[in-house]
Amino acid sequence: MAESPPSQSPAPVDRAAVLELVRATGGGLTAADVAARTGLPGSTVRDHLDGLVEAGLLVKARANAGMPYRPAWRYRAVAEDPASSAYGVLLAAVLEELGGEAADRAVADRLGRHWGGLLAGARDGDRDAVDGLVEVLDALGFAPRVAERGDAGDTTQVRLTTCPYLALVRDHPDAMCRIHAGVIRGALQHSGAPDDTAVLEPFADADGCIVRFRAGGPQRTPPDERKPMDATGFTRDRDGAGRAKNSRPRDELGRPLPYGVPGVPTTPEDVLLSPAEALEEAQRLLDEGRPFHAHEVLEGAWKQAPEPERELWRGLAQLAVGVTHRARGNDTGAARLLRRAADRIAGYAGRAPHAIDAAGVSAWATALADRLQNGDAAQEPPVRLTI
Repeated sequence: MAESPPSQSPAPVDRAAVLELVRATGGGLTAADVAARTGLPGSTVRDHLDGLVEAGLLVKARANAGMPYRPAWRYRAVAEDPASSAYGVLLAAVLEELGGEAADRAVADRLGRHWGGLLAGARDGDRDAVDGLVEVLDALGFAPRVAERGDAGDTTQVRLTTCPYLALVRDHPDAMCRIHAGVIRGALQHSGAPDDTAVLEPFADADGCIVRFRAGGPQRTPPDERKPMDATGFTRDRDGAGRAKNSRPRDELGRPLPYGVPGVPTTPEDVLLSPAEALEEAQRLLDEGRPFHAHEVLEGAWKQAPEPERELWRGLAQLAVGVTHRARGNDTGAARLLRRAADRIAGYAGRAPHAIDAAGVSAWATALADRLQNGDAAQEPPVRLTI
């Protein structure tokens, strides 16, 4: 009796098929979308998608940048290398300098808002908030198109049909989209429109990314009521003498709070401390669990330090920022900053002034960075800055 032929199993779905699926869709797909369409386990799908991102064939971005939770990644195929531009080159340099800080939501939003206000201010005229935002996005190369224009209080939807910064999105997915979400809010704020509801959804559909916000009508902030800009074009609060100041209330970890809400007092920007006083105050703040405020003290010391000491104080300020990110839950960014701080401080081992324990502080920062990368959640005692 002849044996019946073995039943044929479905052809396996390989990485190339996953790439083809994302390309055919046009818009962005989440890992869950790909798993549902291919029948593959979620872990296998994520391995394929991350491998394609690593190969430069896909880019990924959060499905809904700007929201308080961490939404799923959304993946999109790269058709071609994006064209470089002066803005793209500058942004790449900014991201490189900021390192892990760039992905921090507050940092990216603040940078983007300043940038958006500057770009909108350079295009002042009689345009309403929607047209003003479209001009800013068009100047950045996003080829925006108004899909739905709402009346005051209604939702307006703008589609971004091109992204000329896909290479940067691939290397800095969270930072890029958060910065550009901030640019959108900054441009709207400059126009006097509500900016607190503005949301950027990367790779939302086949047309590209989508911006949604409530239209605020044509009213614009009168020029004499706008905050003055500093030499870089960034909007700053200023005192009666015209000196820049930080009036935005902040919590104990330096996160901005709404105006009018009592915050934790920060170090006055015009205070001058001796090195010994700065170290004592920074240590007190670190011991109290206020590394952001310790960073402000150390940054002030860095800015007034003599040239031979500047990199040491800069490293100490970076260390405090790394500890701040650690306290905020951004372990990846914290580890990167701590390593950069450790490298700077280590260069002063054996010769650090003001009784600074450069070798011990560098070793502490390196050990904490190693633990964070290994997922160790145990709390560590505060660093000791001096011998």
